[in-house]
Amino acid sequence: MLIRAAVANDRERLSAIYADAVRAAAPGRYSPEQVDAWADAAERAASSALAADHETWVAEIDDVVAGWGSLDRRNEPAGRVAYLYIAGDFQRRCVGDALLQTIEQRARELGHSHLTSEASFLSIGLFLRRGYHETEQEVVDWGPVQFRRHLVRKDL
Repeated sequence: MLIRAAVANDRERLSAIYADAVRAAAPGRYSPEQVDAWADAAERAASSALAADHETWVAEIDDVVAGWGSLDRRNEPAGRVAYLYIAGDFQRRCVGDALLQTIEQRARELGHSHLTSEASFLSIGLFLRRGYHETEQEVVDWGPVQFRRHLVRKDL
């Protein structure tokens, strides 16, 4: 597996992986309306991840982009894991773990004291395995639907 910095030309791939990840893993845990609303945010998320205030990495396996993750640097002294999406065919193959490890290392290099994130039901297990702890849960409105999220934190 190769982890590399995302570049502007990755935008369409990031968007496609985001939508694919949601559509592959969310059914059964989320309603069809929630899955649609979440997947519909893919293009906006990819654009945000490539903005100057984020550092984004992609994971490649056999020259195929398998997933991506992003560090939002705006929350000094904390960093925030803004995005972490793995393509359906590559889920449960340690791609998320490798990306999260990369994000954590970069946050340490930047001097962040801790990382936070808003984990879904799909990603909470990964965050907990990597040493994050849940600080609370919240319910957010996202278009016509609501989502429950796990707020997590890890001291670096």
